[in-house]
Amino acid sequence: AEAGAWEPRTLAALAPLLGPGATFVDIGAWVGPLSLYAAAVGASVVAVEADPRALEQLHWNVAVNPDLARRIIIVPRAASATATP
Repeated sequence: AEAGAWEPRTLAALAPLLGPGATFVDIGAWVGPLSLYAAAVGASVVAVEADPRALEQLHWNVAVNPDLARRIIIVPRAASATATP
């Protein structure tokens, strides 16, 4: 991502929408690449992830980026149209 080779079209689509004052809701945040990108450009982030293995890596990735961590809230849940497990 840092080199601009990861998901270049996704990052290009998000770039004009993100920055200071923006809020980015990353549903299915996985390990956090888009959440970290959004935080890096100044957005506040809500990262939603339910998969326990991805969630563990997401927490780690945010923790090793303490300058970005203050802008990221991690929600350990899934998004669903119905209230089912």
